[in-house]
Amino acid sequence: MALSPVALLGGVGMIAVALGFVAYALFRRLGWGYLLLGMLGWVVTVAVKFAFAIPVNPLVLNATAELAEPWKAILLFLYGGLMTGLTEVLLVWIVLRYTRLALVPWSRVVAFGIGFGAIESLLLGVGSLTAALLGMFSPDVLPEVALTELAKADLLVVQLAPISERFFTCLGHLATCVMVFYAARMPLARWFWWALVYKSAIDGVATLAHTHGFLGPPLHLWIIEGIVAVWAVGGVAVIAAIRTRWPDPIESDARKPTAGSTSAPATI
Repeated sequence: MALSPVALLGGVGMIAVALGFVAYALFRRLGWGYLLLGMLGWVVTVAVKFAFAIPVNPLVLNATAELAEPWKAILLFLYGGLMTGLTEVLLVWIVLRYTRLALVPWSRVVAFGIGFGAIESLLLGVGSLTAALLGMFSPDVLPEVALTELAKADLLVVQLAPISERFFTCLGHLATCVMVFYAARMPLARWFWWALVYKSAIDGVATLAHTHGFLGPPLHLWIIEGIVAVWAVGGVAVIAAIRTRWPDPIESDARKPTAGSTSAPATI
């Protein structure tokens, strides 16, 4: 089996997306500190998610194997979505809500969200590019199933999909982080719940796509990418709405209730 240079495109493109978002953050001087903090946030929350998923995933798959549709799809959708929502959203909210990390200018919020998405795109891109290079130059080190999957993906229409996905997913990560920051800073609990539903829903879709074999034909693959794009565009609208209401640090300190206060926070 010989792979063409097209097989490298997906990995290179995902890395380029990550570097493009980081370059934007640096050009706009959004702040290195919160950019790196966002990257750290992704690493920690995803590590926690994998720590739960490794022992629990086989149990869930076995428990749902004999279920009839649509119950199987519903349960897998909820499980896959909540695994992400309860780690990447809940853990970040807890840290922001009970520290002063959310009392920052808007630029720092954007830097955090960019870092959160860019590190994922970078690592996925490096992994994809490494696998493709091994498939081209050292195929003997890869299992047969991996080589088969690489051969199936050796098409331009397939290699463009992960690039599109990473671009829109970075926007989705940014939107989620903006909602979580806003929820912690005001504080407004409903924005936490919106963030939880927003991110859990798209990861629920991804779970179904993987478990139900929907990522095979290019047409099916691009249907999923279309869903991701619509999800991200909705997130951009949320970012714009919160941006116009983002308070400066002094205003936020004045509005945040102190211990023993009975005053209700402002709402939107």
